[in-house]
Amino acid sequence: KLNQIILLSLPLTLLSFIDDFKNIKIRYRLIAQIITSILLVLNGNIFSLNFTPIGLVIFSFLILISMTTINMSNFMDGLDGMLAGCMLLIIMTSSIYLNLTSPILFVILGSVFCFFIFNFYPAKIFMGDVGSVFLGCIYSGIIFQSTNVESLIAILLLATPLYADICITIIRRFFNNQN
Repeated sequence: KLNQIILLSLPLTLLSFIDDFKNIKIRYRLIAQIITSILLVLNGNIFSLNFTPIGLVIFSFLILISMTTINMSNFMDGLDGMLAGCMLLIIMTSSIYLNLTSPILFVILGSVFCFFIFNFYPAKIFMGDVGSVFLGCIYSGIIFQSTNVESLIAILLLATPLYADICITIIRRFFNNQN
């Protein structure tokens, strides 16, 4: 399943790579995120497709979770070591919890660990959109490999430091009249 998650993440990752060099309009990035999120949810184990009203609400909510996770990763890239360190632990822990084993997992974890060494304060390198969006897609795809709501919530809670930091930042910016 991890190989499928990576394949589904590649178009958005490629778009993010281009965005690192040439600013792409937000509407195109948003469309790509919606499509990628739909594919990641459909690829998962958590959702059996049914077109009842409650099924569509749940499906929409899962897409929102995916898009939030992807954008959270992109937003957190600027903090020295924060995203790389958290994603290293989150992806490793959730993959063990869900029994997702693949040689590619070790490549991803090894790459993130090596990157983390150079991204720790004071950072010498940053991921850019391509790295942060890719990790957000991987984490999002892993979330939906959950087989029940309890494991989905447990895996989401692993990212509490990232989600909490973003919520605090948004609240602060709101009260300080900042973008």
